[in-house]
Amino acid sequence: MPLKSATLLRSECTASVDVRTDEKIQEMIRDVFQSCTVFAIAHRLATIIDYDKVVVLERGHLKQFGPPAKLLDDKAGIFFNLVEE
Repeated sequence: MPLKSATLLRSECTASVDVRTDEKIQEMIRDVFQSCTVFAIAHRLATIIDYDKVVVLERGHLKQFGPPAKLLDDKAGIFFNLVEE
């Protein structure tokens, strides 16, 4: 059945599940919603590390924006430090 929406908004939809279940859910989302724009609010970096773009907010203010690989190049950046933790 084709999807009718071009956008999916997710807010911590897997926060209360274990990492293994989260991986399975993420795989399903990537498959089913591959033609959609996906906005995800996530605290698990594995959830968004392969997304096209990441927004890093701190106290409601934009601190970083861009592809995860580019954000990881900024060794002094918030995203890099989160991944290092």
